[in-house]
Amino acid sequence: LLAREAAAAWDRVARRLTDDCFALDLDRFFCPEQALQRRVLRAGVARLGADLTLTAPQVAALMALAGGERSGGLISLGKEGENVQVARAGRTLHLMKALPDPPREATRLPDCPSTVDSCGGWRWHISRRTCRPGDPWPPPEVAWLNPARVSLPLTVRPWQPGDRFWPQGAPGPKKLQDFLVDAKIPRWLRPHIPLVAAAGEIVWVAGVRIADPVKLLPDKGEALEITLAPANADTARIWEILRRIQPG
Repeated sequence: LLAREAAAAWDRVARRLTDDCFALDLDRFFCPEQALQRRVLRAGVARLGADLTLTAPQVAALMALAGGERSGGLISLGKEGENVQVARAGRTLHLMKALPDPPREATRLPDCPSTVDSCGGWRWHISRRTCRPGDPWPPPEVAWLNPARVSLPLTVRPWQPGDRFWPQGAPGPKKLQDFLVDAKIPRWLRPHIPLVAAAGEIVWVAGVRIADPVKLLPDKGEALEITLAPANADTARIWEILRRIQPG
């Protein structure tokens, strides 16, 4: 009976983002009794395929993470290479197989046309194209930048403390952290998102938004086109999670 009730509770509170990442709605999670809440957490870890049996202290730590007033915490469970991570993001609890360490080095992108792999396992293709007024705007993995307003060379780099960004459509620059919060990107995912910079300014939060100062005009024209693709299995996971986690 408890197993059936726990399975039904899981279906009510959990949303599958990818094969190895689930999002639990905490408002729904705390509706059933606490015994079922613990079973839902155990079921989530089991669904990740980890050879891991949660201890009572581990379950208590996860319950405290879910019930705390602040978001942003992360707990790692299991042994190296097979561990599971549980992270809090607002009123959501994410259960996932552990992500690799985020990149720490920058990569300079060569002049176009070219294709290059950056640190962290991303592949970049840089080219030029003519964009006509009727052309649809590109998908998230492609950025069109105004070449007249971009200072080459471009650099791909990770997040840095104090980063600022002027999102397309915004009235002015803001802290990158604030932009990512507004974009519903959880704290645990932010270090894995590559940033494209020119002359020290971020021109593309890859897969999320380009900067307003380098956008094309509505009638378009010549564009510097940058296409992003995962170059290994780890970045393919990160890209899939990013695409599923963003609203809309």
